[in-house]
Amino acid sequence: MIDQPQTGVLVNRLGKQSVLILASVLLTAVSTAIVAQNQAAKPKRINQAIELLAEGQPIYYTGSHSGTTGTYEQGVKDAQTYADYISYDMEHAPFDVKGLQEYMRGLVAGGPDRSGHRTPAVIVNVPVNGMDAAAVHANAWMFNQVLATGVHGVMLTHADDPGAIRAFVEAVRFPMHQQGIGVDGLPEGRRGVHGVAAAAQIWGVSQEEYEEKADPWPLNPNGELLLGGKRRR
Repeated sequence: MIDQPQTGVLVNRLGKQSVLILASVLLTAVSTAIVAQNQAAKPKRINQAIELLAEGQPIYYTGSHSGTTGTYEQGVKDAQTYADYISYDMEHAPFDVKGLQEYMRGLVAGGPDRSGHRTPAVIVNVPVNGMDAAAVHANAWMFNQVLATGVHGVMLTHADDPGAIRAFVEAVRFPMHQQGIGVDGLPEGRRGVHGVAAAAQIWGVSQEEYEEKADPWPLNPNGELLLGGKRRR
């Protein structure tokens, strides 16, 4: 007796193989698309506010002028803010660096933010009046402590005097950065490297990379710090 090929069984098996192959191809295509989308959406910079400004876009902030709740839990909550940066007020509220430190840790735990950045940008209003260079120099320690928490910018209040502005920039820069030095009397930076480890951890970079990037933009095109000044009305 001659065996006859079981055509129905063979077709069934081939059909199942085709389905499996098709499913595998589709899964690969979907995975590739997801990876490409994630790569395309990867933030270009650490500081979202700078990223938008560099593209010529406006930026919007959130924050209370009566103070920010400086807790880990509040940071976790604020990590998903709609705003491009958070204005953290320490001008009209207690100068609580420990609270700010916990807040920044909370932002990291609650991130990434809606734009894919590790945290929203945080700019702190520091209670230093820019009446003259002497006043800024005398209170430069406040900038050092605030920046060591990993914030992304500092606001100088009552910034009325050009000498005070220069002293402000001087206080927040590492000496390694030379962009603009000597122009309009801008002196070399005086910020020390102690405190870099904690700030780098918040930014999610090495200490060396933090030192390279923690410089005012656009004075340094690669800088990730935003400096601001408020003048008296």
